[in-house]
Amino acid sequence: MKAYVFPGQGSQYKGMGKGLFEQYGDMVQQADTVLGYSIAELCLDDPERKLG
Repeated sequence: MKAYVFPGQGSQYKGMGKGLFEQYGDMVQQADTVLGYSIAELCLDDPERKLG
């Protein structure tokens, strides 16, 4: 049996994914370019309190 579990809304938190951002810096820079904003800044600092 396989189960796909999604945490839903409200499970995001400031600092989420810090280790991944450090480990995959080149990919994070590419994502920032594509998105047009810093995904690391959003997840690590959340300056506009978008994560809840």
